[in-house]
This record gives sequence, C-alpha cells and structure tokens, in this order.
Amino acid sequence: MHWEVLKTEKCSRWQYKKIVKKFITEEEAKSYKNSIQGYSELYFVSNK
Repeated sequence: MHWEVLKTEKCSRWQYKKIVKKFITEEEAKSYKNSIQGYSELYFVSNK
C-alpha cells in the first residue's frame, strides 16, 4: 500500500503530461502535493 500524487503539467497549448510520484506515508504525499504548483490529485493505492 502506498500513496500517489498525480501532477498534471502543461507542455504546450494543447498537451499535458502526467507525472506520478509514489510515497510510503500520507504525510509525505500531502506535503509534496502542497509544495507543488498547478493541478494535482492525491490517491491511496492498496495492493489487493
């Protein structure tokens, strides 16, 4: 189980790239999410 932050970055006028970073703890993921600019989403990923 881990946390992921999905960050959407604008590359050009019409294109976006998505960057996913994985974190072990929720605190690490939230502090990273708060430190970046632009649109981002926080997910909890469980390995089932």
